Amino acid sequence: MEHLQEDPRIVRTRNLIIDAYLELINEKDFESVTVKDITVRATINRATFYRHFSDKYVLLEKILHEMMGNKGFEKIKDRTDLNEKTFRLLIDSFDKLIEELKATFGRNYQAVLLLTENTIKDQLIGIISSLSPLNKMEENKIIATMLVMSIHSATCSWIGENKPISREAFLEAILPFLMGSISQLKH
Repeated sequence: MEHLQEDPRIVRTRNLIIDAYLELINEKDFESVTVKDITVRATINRATFYRHFSDKYVLLEKILHEMMGNKGFEKIKDRTDLNEKTFRLLIDSFDKLIEELKATFGRNYQAVLLLTENTIKDQLIGIISSLSPLNKMEENKIIATMLVMSIHSATCSWIGENKPISREAFLEAILPFLMGSISQLKH
């Protein structure tokens, strides 16, 4: 089956909107940025904006999904087992994502992190539950949620404190806990 290429005008307009939004986010507080601000900066009309995004929150989700796609999360989906290598990939991908969010959204990083937290966690829970050694789907989701909450909290704390220990020291601190959780599941 032939892959249809998206119309370059649509891609260009979407990129104008995203670029305008990211510029504004670095100038104003997140809550202050309006669709009107975005359309003026992107030199488009409101109808054009709404053809692409229903609001600035959907636009933020689009940016987040693009960032996640570029940070290695796809490699984790290809894994078949929840093991140390998978956790290392997951933590590395999550670290890169949080660093990019911090760099991209600057002073609005905390607000954006709060707004995107559930989306990020849901994506990671889906990945981990598909790799869990349990046969029961509901138990997989509970265990995956516990693991993701641990990874998310520890990584955000580590990054928030400007990485007071090396990445390897951080991994060595968190991996035994994660691996211990998995070994308990197999019994």
